[in-house]
Amino acid sequence: MTASATPTLLRRLQHPVVALIVSVVAILAITAWGFVVKHQSNGLGFIQTLNDNHNQVLDTLALGLSTLFSPGPAIVLGVLFAAVVAWVAHSVAVGLGAGLTVGLSWLSSDIVKLIVHRPRPEYSAIAHHVGAVDVDPSFPSGHVVFIASLAVTLVLLLRGTVHVRWVWAPGLVATAAVSFARMYLGAHYPDDVTAAAIYGIFGSWAAFAVITWIASATGVAAVLDRRFPLRRGTK
Repeated sequence: MTASATPTLLRRLQHPVVALIVSVVAILAITAWGFVVKHQSNGLGFIQTLNDNHNQVLDTLALGLSTLFSPGPAIVLGVLFAAVVAWVAHSVAVGLGAGLTVGLSWLSSDIVKLIVHRPRPEYSAIAHHVGAVDVDPSFPSGHVVFIASLAVTLVLLLRGTVHVRWVWAPGLVATAAVSFARMYLGAHYPDDVTAAAIYGIFGSWAAFAVITWIASATGVAAVLDRRFPLRRGTK
């Protein structure tokens, strides 16, 4: 691999500028959407219905998913995700690129959360409480942004390969499951999780466009892989 080479899975998007512009517009639209619904309780009846139809299995599932993708464990998951991608791809650069894509998308959504500052669903409106009560702003859901970003990052890495077909369905199911968990627990309105899923798509797309452009333009990916080789049989 030459200094200017880029690992295949970190190949640049065909139109990175277009991807970046579209993503920024989408993120601005999501932020504007947040201000529109900030003082509304859209979907409160829906999450009350989910919460009212509770049982031990759903309690355990919802609380488990909510805990797994909460900020602390999510950081650990993000590092593990990057490490696994690096090991499977035999490339530190690919693993780092994957981890940064998820991290930038997820962490940047906190900026929107703080700017919009939408209150959580009213505590008294939820009859069945499980686990700790969330007190930070509600829009968009960080849990859902994280899992959606994880799925989209894998799709972007594997695009053009036969393996990408195995990512779509699990990614959708995982995102839907975390969205359900957050609404079931009364932590988010449907607007919050829908916006979060969309944010995960465009946040990851934008981050990946920038990261792969830098990798292609500077050759830093090749330098990393030469300095920290992970290929089998390499010493």
